Parts: sequence; structure tokens; C-alpha cells
Amino acid sequence: MVLRLIQFVCWKLDDTYGVKCSCEHVLNLDSSTNEKFSRHLIFHVPNAVFKDNLHAGRFVHKILQPALDSLRRSRLVGTLSRHEAVRDALGSEPPSPVENLQPAASPQAEKRRHGEEDLSFLLVKDKDGQDQLFVDLGVYTKNRNFRLYKSSKAGKNVAFSLAEDNAFVPPPDKQRCTEERVFLTSLVTNIRCASLLSFDSVAGHQLSPYKEKLLVYDILKYRWCGNVGRFHRSNNIMIVVDLKQEVWYQKCHDPMCKSQKYRSPSKVLDLMKPTGPHRPQKAETRSRGHQNRHPPFPDCA
Repeated sequence: MVLRLIQFVCWKLDDTYGVKCSCEHVLNLDSSTNEKFSRHLIFHVPNAVFKDNLHAGRFVHKILQPALDSLRRSRLVGTLSRHEAVRDALGSEPPSPVENLQPAASPQAEKRRHGEEDLSFLLVKDKDGQDQLFVDLGVYTKNRNFRLYKSSKAGKNVAFSLAEDNAFVPPPDKQRCTEERVFLTSLVTNIRCASLLSFDSVAGHQLSPYKEKLLVYDILKYRWCGNVGRFHRSNNIMIVVDLKQEVWYQKCHDPMCKSQKYRSPSKVLDLMKPTGPHRPQKAETRSRGHQNRHPPFPDCA
């Protein structure tokens, strides 16, 4: 499955940017346990690099969008099987007799069709038996710290090691041992390249919120999401305050919620309403003998 994913991404890099790469250009690190499958793929694209992590994430989201669409569809329509949902979302219906009489597709069109249909393998089952995407799309944020070779997560003892099916060989260097060369190739650092890859087709991303007068609060230790009606297991939520409209709403970092462009219904910022030019009225509190009239957070998210 990992090999097929690498081949698909390499094909998309060629199709989108004309960049040639293969499994031999991908450092394949493994930190799997008996409970969880975990791989970390570092693409050393020849003579090219993405502008930053956001551009890389937009590219990955774009090429996996058909799989995300089929995943969302399969969750909404529980009676469809996983592969039926994929075929339906991608529009690959059985050919009719008339279609059989049509001229054969060009090699480029056939290559594209084959690559898109193969995305069905990217839908896997989680520990609860629910469909999920094989690729974690929640890691492409601007402040993300990626793990390195021989490193482990905080409080964990499972470190990254070379995967058994790793085909990448670090450049030769007589001054460094193999372990050091693998470690150096796992670093994200500035390099000289012939092409700077960018992907700007995803709208709505801005480096600064000030022009929109938005305050974005990343919430820790509370993951209730109004979209799924429960707590997310690993993805945090955010509260967005629109100072211009005087409302707030909830969004989250979950890839599925982001692909759906989910935001909760807006709530009015009415806790501190001014009663005069300079004297704001304090919000009611239980200590003053008043019942808080605002619903609990999960009900208004």
C-alpha cells in the first residue's frame, strides 16, 4: 500500500510539475507498533522543492481530493460499500454498449483515469471499523515540527527506523557513517534547487488575520466538534472571533471537517454589551444569584 501511494504521488508530481521521481527518491521511515501503523515519507524531489509546508499540503489535499470525496460520501451513505462509494464519487460507471463503440482513449487520458480509480486503496478502517484516509492530512501546518530519523514522540519509546521496503540510499560521503547520512537526509533544511514548486489554487489561506479582523484561538484539551457531534480523538478545534461582525464560530483541524469547509453556526458576542459611552455592563454570573443564560459550549459549537 505504501508503495502504491509513493507511485501515485510521483505520478502526480510528474503530471502537475513535470518533475520525475521514483521510490528511490523517497526516504521511508517506520515507527509502527502492534496497535498502530505509522510511516513517514520524505520526498527528495530531484532539483525541486516546495515553497513551504502550506504549499506542499495544498498539493497533497488536491491530489487526494477524490479519495476525500468518496470518504465523505461513504460516511453519509452507510449502505454503500467502500468501493461502491469510490466508484460512484469518481463517476466510473460500467461502460454501455455505445461507449464500447467509442474510439480508445489517448494514453494520457488512460493514464489519468487509471491513477484516479486507484485511490480506492487509500480508504482503510480505523480501530472502530470506520473508514478513514490512509494519509494524515492534518500535518501540513505552517508551525509543524516533523520528527527525524531515530526520534520518537514525547513520552513514547518507538523511534523512527528505516522501513523494510525503503528503497532510498543517502548520497555517499566518506566522512560520515550510514546512520549519520540517513539522519541528515531526514532533515528539512534549505537546499539549492532548480525549481521552486508552489500550489496556490486553494483559497481562503492568509498569513495574517488582521485585514479580516479575525481572532483565531486554538483550543487545547477540548475537542468537541459540532460537525461530528462528538469529541475528536486527535485533532484540536479552533474558535474564530469575527470582530467586524461581532460573532464567533467553531472550526477544527480535522482533515474531513476542513475538506467539508465546516464552520458552526455563528454566535453573537453578547457577553459584554456596553450600556453607555464608557460603562460596559458585566455579564451575569452565578455569584450574583443569576443563572447563566448561555448554553454549554458543546451545544453551541
